[in-house]
Amino acid sequence: MVNKAGRKSEVAYQKVKKIKELKRDAEVALIQNQTFNAGALGTARQLRGLAGWITQGSVGAGTGAFPVPSSNTAPVAGTARAFSEALVKSAMQQAYTSGGAPTLMLVRPSDKQIQSTFTGNATRFEDADSNKLHAAFSFYLTDFGTLKCVPDRFMDAAAYLIDPEHVTIATLRPLEYKPLAKTGDAEKALLTWEYTLRMDNKDAHAQIRDLS
Repeated sequence: MVNKAGRKSEVAYQKVKKIKELKRDAEVALIQNQTFNAGALGTARQLRGLAGWITQGSVGAGTGAFPVPSSNTAPVAGTARAFSEALVKSAMQQAYTSGGAPTLMLVRPSDKQIQSTFTGNATRFEDADSNKLHAAFSFYLTDFGTLKCVPDRFMDAAAYLIDPEHVTIATLRPLEYKPLAKTGDAEKALLTWEYTLRMDNKDAHAQIRDLS
């Protein structure tokens, strides 16, 4: 018998690791998946993520094109350009004009640093005795509402302006752990989870694609 330092149960430890892995996979799918797949024998079903749902905002020049959800067509890459304050303002205006009210902006870590240099309507407050220097801010005030700016390490080359009132994660089967029959000394288990991205109104959001 082997006693491993720092953990009481190897099975419980591996279970936690696999659940974290599933959640990371879900995060990537919910953001990056550009089309859906209904599935077939030998082919897993696939949800359509934010990248394949949002049809307004900004794409790169040249061949850049938004996705077409009605025909399950993926977006087409255009000429890459830098993330900027002007792009955010334009995308926010489009979403507002279409009836949305985005309050969340998901960006790549590198673009979060760019966002922290935006000059428009950015006010920083700090207690005089806190001994902290703030070089970033997490909320950006636009003419059409305030955006909470959140970096996501799994973002593709885009930024998403999201109205949480019009998009949710729908669950068919909650995350479930089921022990399976042992094979010799090997303990086996099955983790199942079925979910999708439910888009109530794609025009309540905007995306800025083809970022360098």
